[in-house]
Order: sequence, then structure tokens, then C-alpha cells
Amino acid sequence: MTKIILFISAFVSLVTSAQTGDVNAVIGISDSLQKWEIRIYKRFEISNCTEVFRMYSFKDSYKAELYQYYHPVIGKVEKPYFTKELLNEGQDNYLSWLKIDMLQIGNLPQMESIRYKLTTKPVIVCDNYGDYVYSVTRSSVSDGISYKLNYKSNGKISSIDYSSPESYLKTYPVIDELELFVELLTTIKEEFDLWTD
Repeated sequence: MTKIILFISAFVSLVTSAQTGDVNAVIGISDSLQKWEIRIYKRFEISNCTEVFRMYSFKDSYKAELYQYYHPVIGKVEKPYFTKELLNEGQDNYLSWLKIDMLQIGNLPQMESIRYKLTTKPVIVCDNYGDYVYSVTRSSVSDGISYKLNYKSNGKISSIDYSSPESYLKTYPVIDELELFVELLTTIKEEFDLWTD
């Protein structure tokens, strides 16, 4: 008889974030994406802020914006509010769009579908009863940062959620999907001087 022992090395934290539709309504953008557009909703669990990076085609150029949406907090912030910053204002961001688009992020699966990869290689051990079993260590990271990606390019639409991809990549450095998501974040950081902390 085979017994499976699963050791959990960290606890899973439930990601609670405002619905993107609620955020979009407050900051004044449509839920629909432009013909070429990327939105990344970055949620910080230790604050009441969701940042929204948005890059989209507009007439004959590409615009980039950063919104900071502040959720209501009982006794402190009664109504949601936001700030907006134009990124690389006055410049056409077409080259930056190409750097993002060439990553083929529209092919990324949901993080949930790669959870099986977030484990160590199974090892056979002897349990307390003298039976041989195999053991797998699965880690969960809860650094408090989750991302929702909405992306549209050439008619292909993608919407995915990733939680703590940068932290997971440090633990599991050979998972292609994490590498690609982090490469996307790195490209945005470098192109727009964002999220450098």
C-alpha cells in the first residue's frame, strides 16, 4: 500500500482583491480592451492600494499609464479614489509594446494550472510505522503581491492571475511560466522605471 505524505512548508494566503471591474469603474476605463492592450493589476495585500499598469494603442501611437486605486478602509477611507500618472509622456511607446508583445504572454496559462510544478522532486522515506512512502515538499509563498494580467494582441485575448511569481521563481528557478511572467514584469520595470523596490 502506498501512502503519500505531503509536507507543506508555508501557508497559503487567500488573495483578496477588488474585482477589476470595480477598479475600472472608479478609474474610468472600460472593461473591454483596445485592439492592442495590456493591463496589469498589482495588488499589495498589506495596503489598500491596487496599481494598474495600462499600455494600449491609441490612434497611431502607444500610451502607457499607471493608476493607483485606493480601496475603502473602514474608519479611514470612506470612498475609493485613484491617482493617474502618464508614463513616458509625449513619447510613442511602440518599441516598448514590441518588447512586451514578443514575449508571447498571451500563451501563459493560469498559475493554478502549474501548481503541480511547485514541488520538490519526490523522495522515498520510511515513516513512523516502518512503511516506505514517498514525500513531496510543496511550498506556498505569500509575500502579499498578486497580479492579474489582461492582454489583447491581434485578436487574442488572455486573462490570467499570478500570485508572488518573483518569490516562487527564487524557489523554483526552472519553471518556464514563472520565468516568462517575471520577464514581463522586468521588461515593464526597465521600460517605464516602475516597481523597482
